[in-house]
Amino acid sequence: MLRLFCECIDIADADSDGWSVHDWLKRAYARERVPISRNSITWLLHLTVNEEYVEFSARNIWSALQHAMRSVSNHARHSNYLEQVLCLSREERSKVSKRHLDALGSWLALRVSGRVLLPMIVNAGSFLQMKGFDWMEDNLTHRQFLQALPSIYSAWCTALLDCIEQVKTYMREELDRFLCELGMAQGAFIRALTRANNLSHNNSSGKLPRTACTHCKDDYGPFACGLVEPARIAVTECVKSGHNANCVCDKVQKAPTISDELPEYTGMLQTDSDNDNNDTHEDDEFFDAQPHVFHDEDLQIAPTSSMFTDIATLLYSAQGKMWLGEHSVGERLCSTCLLLKENYIGKDGLSADFPPMPMSFDGLRVKW
Repeated sequence: MLRLFCECIDIADADSDGWSVHDWLKRAYARERVPISRNSITWLLHLTVNEEYVEFSARNIWSALQHAMRSVSNHARHSNYLEQVLCLSREERSKVSKRHLDALGSWLALRVSGRVLLPMIVNAGSFLQMKGFDWMEDNLTHRQFLQALPSIYSAWCTALLDCIEQVKTYMREELDRFLCELGMAQGAFIRALTRANNLSHNNSSGKLPRTACTHCKDDYGPFACGLVEPARIAVTECVKSGHNANCVCDKVQKAPTISDELPEYTGMLQTDSDNDNNDTHEDDEFFDAQPHVFHDEDLQIAPTSSMFTDIATLLYSAQGKMWLGEHSVGERLCSTCLLLKENYIGKDGLSADFPPMPMSFDGLRVKW
């Protein structure tokens, strides 16, 4: 029925009913009993890709991020693309660890989203000068700003449709990169997935090995690079940004092993002195958590940079440099647990409802 009235779908204003249709179809896509290539939101993206008049807001960008993450990851998981790429035989499918296979497949699907889609979200947030993004300074007039929005929307539609259609091909390429990083041939990788069923951690010490996910307790052994530390990512990015007004260091949850009282501040806040609208000042004090919460012997070990840590960091940036869930120092998560805590999937492993847009994601600067 909706397709009979497609000419009435208007997205020329950020608050138009057309965007309400957009949001509703994005939330409902997983309930449609058709291939993802033929569902309603895919149809709508094809229909509106060349719209001449488009205007959108932070709310629309949040909805686009939530839909893109779910579309790519669910499409990859429910189509068993990693199994297909690995060309697993029936015997191999019965022997490999399904939990490890799903988690690594989710990482590869997230890497696919990180090729173009997540960077586009970051760039859009910068261009629209939203909170949590590094603002892109420009001298555009309001007219020029509005003229740029249809091109951004068109590029997003094209990139998302391509990503969904080519997810299997892109996952194969990401798998090749992963195997290269591991220094493994595909056969050795499959054998390691089979042995993952027998991995166990020693509970006698009451302490998980660094190769185990601290949430689900699964030991990843040779795939330990598939574990990320969200709290460390947040603090590291905060340090890189010079502890701006949204500094997270004073909010990071301290690990139980750290008993020392943390100092109130350790330096001066870095701000742009040329920005008259900034509420902070160059001599404002800030608390740098990095040298204090990571001083424990176990936590002081610098994490090995990996393609999965990189993509988790990109997701953090695309969310406006924030995590939706609560993460403490020392927490190491597999992709399944990270996506669960970030509300992209539910406990059943299926797509979760879109979380409300955080207040910190808002703050679109109106350009006049």
